[in-house]
Amino acid sequence: MHLLGGIALLIPPSITLILFGVIAEESIVSLFFAGVIPGIMLALSDAFIIVGVSLLIKLPRGKFEVRAVGRTFLEAWPALLMPVVVLGGLYGGVFTPAEVGAAAAGYALVYGLIAKRKAFLLELIPTTIRTMNLTAIVFFFWDVSVCFSCFSPIWDGRRTSQTGSIRSVYLQPVFFLC
Repeated sequence: MHLLGGIALLIPPSITLILFGVIAEESIVSLFFAGVIPGIMLALSDAFIIVGVSLLIKLPRGKFEVRAVGRTFLEAWPALLMPVVVLGGLYGGVFTPAEVGAAAAGYALVYGLIAKRKAFLLELIPTTIRTMNLTAIVFFFWDVSVCFSCFSPIWDGRRTSQTGSIRSVYLQPVFFLC
């Protein structure tokens, strides 16, 4: 489960890619397309590592059944369509980059309500509470950073004077690495 954090940064809809695109003034659609192949490669490498480690420590093997693979694929099919919906919606002009996260959440909500019903509803409330807590933490840090930005002119003046005194010695910037 801990391996999925890196994949979640790359596979759309990724809030990290959206924030990076906004901050770096890059195309979010291009970032989404650029994240798909590395995300798939990371997923495959994680699968190889898991299989390799399980063989190395000699975990008991299960019985492989083609029917089980087909059944599982059919159960996962709606979830596997989410990147298609996201990228298709972006590329087709149905969603803007700002709307794609809400579209993916709406797709997941509809899928959960239709396919998973009771299990989905039992997990929905605790997940919503956890999301509200994390959102409150993010807004707290945002508010604190806004408060500290009031001091920015003072700090900028201090930094400028320190930089000027260092440059007056005529040292090259490389000397500060030593």
